Amino acid sequence: MAGQSDFTKDEWKVLRMAPDAAGIAVMAASPDGAVKEVEAYLEAWERSQAQPFADSQVVLSLIRNRDPIGEEVRFQAADWESFSTTSADQAAARAIELCRQAVTVLAIKASPKEVADYKQFILYLCYQVASSQSSGGILGIGGQQVTNKEQTAINQIEQALSA
Repeated sequence: MAGQSDFTKDEWKVLRMAPDAAGIAVMAASPDGAVKEVEAYLEAWERSQAQPFADSQVVLSLIRNRDPIGEEVRFQAADWESFSTTSADQAAARAIELCRQAVTVLAIKASPKEVADYKQFILYLCYQVASSQSSGGILGIGGQQVTNKEQTAINQIEQALSA
């Protein structure tokens, strides 16, 4: 099993940034509710350890080495600012590129199961963000039905993860 020590600092940074970029892309695609979406994203990170994909050492390392308080402060400071200057298309493009890079790195250094778990982890976070508004949700996750724009962003991220 691959762990953080199997990756260079730059590779680990890509693996760490891709989930954030994917979450931001879904938030940017949403018509409203950014505060609830940020809350849902941060809560999804907390609940991730109980998900089946957390059996992967790579995913588990990402989850366990996350600083929830620092993450929230960083997320709000950097990413809220980027919302005002970044379009949904730009956010999606960044997420797509980081997801492709992450999968490329993982394909070289991790097992196929770990790659699949990482992909599931990112998609889990995306659906948590997209379904954060009310109750019901899709795939038994979160709240509202995912909007067409959110689903498009998720589809683009999923396609990038499959490349």
